[in-house]
Amino acid sequence: MAFDDADRRSVNRVIRHALTYRAYRVFDAGRSHADRVSLAGRLRRSAVAIPGAAAVLRPDFVKHDWDPGVLGTCVALEKIGEDRRTSG
Repeated sequence: MAFDDADRRSVNRVIRHALTYRAYRVFDAGRSHADRVSLAGRLRRSAVAIPGAAAVLRPDFVKHDWDPGVLGTCVALEKIGEDRRTSG
């Protein structure tokens, strides 16, 4: 599954939601941004590393785009297993 304009917030949210299912992983992400982590990114990672912090912080702050490899304008996901969710 490929997503164009993955750097748009709405598209990025769809990708990150799809990655919550263990049946998918990032196959490739065309990097349009610098691959280095900013000072703000390093501070975020430090804050998240504090025990118990993840429980009180917003999920999109805890797991940012570059953590799962979703950083770029085009992102491809690969299905690596069957969807084992149960409905009902």
